[in-house]
Amino acid sequence: MNTRSIVWTLGGLTVLALVLRIIGLNNGLWYDEITTLVEYVRKPLPEIMTHYSKNNHMLYSVMAHASLSLFGEHPWSLRVPAVLFAIACIPALYMLGTMITSQLEALLAAGLLSVSYHHIWFSQDARGYTALVLWTLLSTFFLLHGLRDKKVGWYIAYGLAAALGLYSHLSMGFVILAHLLISVSQLRGPRDDGWRTRATLPALGFTLTALFSALLYAPVLMQVPQAFGRTFPDPQTKVATFHWAFWETIHSFQTGLGIWGMVFSCLLSGLGVWSYFKQSRPVFSLLMLPGFLVAFGILILGSPIRPRFFFLLIGFGFLTVVRGAMLAAGWASQRWTAGTGRQLNPPVIGTVLVGVIVLANVTSLGILYQYPKQDYEGALRFVEATRTADEPVITAGLAVRPYHDYYGREWKGVESGDELQAVRSSLGRIWMLYSFPEYMEPALATSIRQECPPVRVFYGTLGGGNVVVCLFQPKSLFGTNG
Repeated sequence: MNTRSIVWTLGGLTVLALVLRIIGLNNGLWYDEITTLVEYVRKPLPEIMTHYSKNNHMLYSVMAHASLSLFGEHPWSLRVPAVLFAIACIPALYMLGTMITSQLEALLAAGLLSVSYHHIWFSQDARGYTALVLWTLLSTFFLLHGLRDKKVGWYIAYGLAAALGLYSHLSMGFVILAHLLISVSQLRGPRDDGWRTRATLPALGFTLTALFSALLYAPVLMQVPQAFGRTFPDPQTKVATFHWAFWETIHSFQTGLGIWGMVFSCLLSGLGVWSYFKQSRPVFSLLMLPGFLVAFGILILGSPIRPRFFFLLIGFGFLTVVRGAMLAAGWASQRWTAGTGRQLNPPVIGTVLVGVIVLANVTSLGILYQYPKQDYEGALRFVEATRTADEPVITAGLAVRPYHDYYGREWKGVESGDELQAVRSSLGRIWMLYSFPEYMEPALATSIRQECPPVRVFYGTLGGGNVVVCLFQPKSLFGTNG
């Protein structure tokens, strides 16, 4: 392909990505987005930049604050930075792809990313995850150029990209650690005349990363270790285990690709990983090592395990899927030629195989656009339209904060079974809205399950995040034991 064709194709994919991410951008916010808005984005800019929390994606909060200042407070304006980072990922993945594979494979990977169900989902999530994807792709691209060309400019660019990645989320540190280990591994062997240059330039890149990161985090530097010294709430670590994360990942892939699309993609990705392993150990390490370090870091820190922690590697995943498709196409072409004497075009077959995955993604987008991530707003409208004026409403689980802090309803939130029974001392009907019962106190969750039959469930695309409306009948209807 000539340069003009590539530019037009890549531009078309980027525009397509933008269109797909604008559809449904103003749907209702989910719990983490509401927390981001209420705790950070609404605050004055100096306060955002001087208060650290593990839930505060610093760069995103700053950019979202600017977006709301320009456009006013709306779900879409809160999510604008995520969309901007997301569409920038398309050319970034192509640029990285051309460093390690063919232009065709790089374009196909960018095409997969542009229509990816999961990338679109996170593109409409007011958090820093698409920023992490972008800085991961760019820092890897700059590092590869630096290792190959041995020019200072690439390492300066690396330091900036890596530091901005850390300012987006500290999990970027695992990517940087992988880059450091790979750079050190390239220094093995005899110390010839070029060894000093090979050692000095990467050292410059990582030193600049540390310096830029220290400058960005200077206002909150003493708060970071304190934040990580705090233990996680017990329900989070009990629910978000490796076992849960594995099955949640399977469910997520199945939602975005369908069962056969998931199996097909995983098989092709496995072939692609093997191909990159044979092609180049450093390239293979750049693609795979960050994921292993993320998993190891989560284990060491005792953190809840969430599939989204690995989302920053989605670009790498699509490169392996496309490589696997081309490998399978080459194998099929050889078998066909050996059996029939006629030749097939492997790149065409590989492109068709990738097209099958694209089709699986596209067919899942209807689900993405049909529902919000969590339908707090739909449940709110239903309850207010259905209940009588004298019937109270209470909330539980991860529905307490959204309705109180974001929607401004003075509904009582209950956090324990004892609180619930105290509220239920009256004999009237009581409406309840709740979400994520697995994070509730067990006694509270049991009481709700036994005594509050669901009236309506409001579905969302967030796994397990349905908002449930249930109704407690007067206690007298339950007999003497309530």
